Amino acid sequence: MENFSIYRYMKLGIVHFKAFPQATTGEGPIVETLRKIVEDDFWTAVEVGWMKDPKVRHEARKLLETSHLEICYANQPRMFTNKLDMNAFDPAERKKAVNAMKNGVDEAYQLGASCMRVFSGKHPGETKKEEAKKILVDTLGEVCRYTREQGPMDIYMKVFDYDIDKCFLIGHFQDAADVAEPLHRDERACLLDTVRSRGFIDNYRGIRISRTGRRFLIEQATVWTVLDEGGAIYGQAATFNAWNYLDDNGKQS
Repeated sequence: MENFSIYRYMKLGIVHFKAFPQATTGEGPIVETLRKIVEDDFWTAVEVGWMKDPKVRHEARKLLETSHLEICYANQPRMFTNKLDMNAFDPAERKKAVNAMKNGVDEAYQLGASCMRVFSGKHPGETKKEEAKKILVDTLGEVCRYTREQGPMDIYMKVFDYDIDKCFLIGHFQDAADVAEPLHRDERACLLDTVRSRGFIDNYRGIRISRTGRRFLIEQATVWTVLDEGGAIYGQAATFNAWNYLDDNGKQS
């Protein structure tokens, strides 16, 4: 097709630690291999992971700042290497996992990431699956609240398989939706608290339900507090012009 460009429709990204496995453990030639991606004009996005050395992170940040690449941070290298489980039944093991993912949040901000990947732990078996999902809601909720305190960042749940290779708890889209829904409600409650304290917020992103029952995602919404003639709070109002309907699996349709 004449004048066709794939860049009009998507960001073409690469996972740094998959392209260069020697960087998976948070060590090795991280900056040197990242530079190879930055210098390749084909890529417009990069997914980075664990970088143990603060000096390396600083160098990587400077490199990424000049690259104009969209940056996503992935927690897999840190969590997989240390065999950490966000839905472990042992509270001590869960705490280790949550603290490690919070460290990932800090690194994501240091590297200038606009979004971050989170995920579940191992599947405990069908008889304990629902209990594990409730635990995961709690642990991911703690990570989301911690992230929100640092500033704006999109958080995406990575879905693995649950019965073939990885055998993770969230390996089916319905299970992912079951976990995401209460997290969205918590996010909305925090949004309203912020609106009440500040008077408005201009970067809201969340899932709503239409009058016909269809779920849809709104983005870059402005929400503000409405006052009556006497200055008392009447409620909240919102305006937005970007939305997409979601199918039964939570995907944009």
